[in-house]
Amino acid sequence: MGAGDFLALLLLVVLTAGAVGWYLWGPLAAIGAGALAATIPPAVLSSAAARRLSQIQAQLPDTLMIIAGAMRAGHSFLQALDTAAQEIDEPAASEFGQVLSEVRLGRNIDDGLDALVERVSSTDLEWTVTAIKIQRQVGGNLAEVLETVANTIRERETLRRQVKVLSAEGRLSMVVLFVLPIVIAIYLMFVNPEYLKLLTTTRVGVITLTSACVLLVVGFVWMRRIVRLDV
Repeated sequence: MGAGDFLALLLLVVLTAGAVGWYLWGPLAAIGAGALAATIPPAVLSSAAARRLSQIQAQLPDTLMIIAGAMRAGHSFLQALDTAAQEIDEPAASEFGQVLSEVRLGRNIDDGLDALVERVSSTDLEWTVTAIKIQRQVGGNLAEVLETVANTIRERETLRRQVKVLSAEGRLSMVVLFVLPIVIAIYLMFVNPEYLKLLTTTRVGVITLTSACVLLVVGFVWMRRIVRLDV
């Protein structure tokens, strides 16, 4: 999906939520529903990007071991990179394949690796590319360096998974506390709509509803920062 398609989808979601809010409760509810719906596509996109980054970081040690094994067998670095791109799974395969495509079209290998780091935004990959560039400049056994880096990244990935397990309770609590008020509001909307009308038809109700939504978002962001640990 391109950037234009994503923006079109975002606009469609906002307009749909606004129309539903207008039909059910009125103009103020339409504004609130549209503002709330505007946060959904970016949140989904951010979650997908984080999941993709996690997959690439998990694949990186095996990718480096494939490159190191190919270089020990006598292949050049580019040939070893091509072998890794063919043997590993997505999403890492397409990223390393793009580096090869750029190099074959005339781009410098170091520039291609730097562009890879910029696209993926992975600290582990940045360390890997730095080690490759230094070793290519000063010489030496690049395969041995890659194996060392792969073992280090594998240990970091193990620690990252342990931290994720230990913080699972906090992340689950964050989701429950954020979703529960929304679910209850939707339930009451269908079961007893008169009960919620005061929140959209009176000035005090609108202020209360707006404040509640703002506090809900603030609490979600705050709890997310608490349970998010960078390893």
